[in-house]
Amino acid sequence: MADIFREVDEEVRAERARALWRKYGVLVVGAAVLAVLAVGGFQLWKHMQAEAAAEASLRLEEALALAGGDEPADAAAAFAALAAEGGGAGLLARFGEAAMLARQGDAGAALAGYAALAADEDAAPVYRDLARLFQGMTELDAGRPEAAITVLESLSGPLRYSAAETVAAARATLGETTAAVAGFKALADDPDAPAGVRRRSSEMLAALGDAS
Repeated sequence: MADIFREVDEEVRAERARALWRKYGVLVVGAAVLAVLAVGGFQLWKHMQAEAAAEASLRLEEALALAGGDEPADAAAAFAALAAEGGGAGLLARFGEAAMLARQGDAGAALAGYAALAADEDAAPVYRDLARLFQGMTELDAGRPEAAITVLESLSGPLRYSAAETVAAARATLGETTAAVAGFKALADDPDAPAGVRRRSSEMLAALGDAS
């Protein structure tokens, strides 16, 4: 009988964690992608002097403006057109297209886009790692926590905190409360982790019944 009550308690805590992550998940992914595009677009405009590059930067800004509105399909189309032309703006536009596809509910197409970016050997390592991070986050938001863990558990470097946060959320979603608590506690107690990661980790710990 005690085992039954323990299983019910585990599921209740896991559901609280799922609900809290659903609150954050899309926000985290979408905001991160748009931030990358905004910074990347500014750098592109700043450093590239050719007329074609300047035009591409302006088109990226226009697509970003669409992405901030209520028509993700229009934004996805704008990003796709720019992505097809390649170059620095095209690379950034591929991230934007994937993010807009995810916003429209087409997780499969979004995941394919991120996977292609992660495997693109012509892209700088930081962009490939970003693509893996967004791929893992999208996997979790799409209800595939095991896939999210597979994609992210070996991600290192500057993005390791966000990757670890997503892995811990995936563990919580799977009902692996002990592992989830350990992951979130490590992040909440790490002074080097970004403030947002520490705050969300503390909230997830509370949802899982461990606010220490």
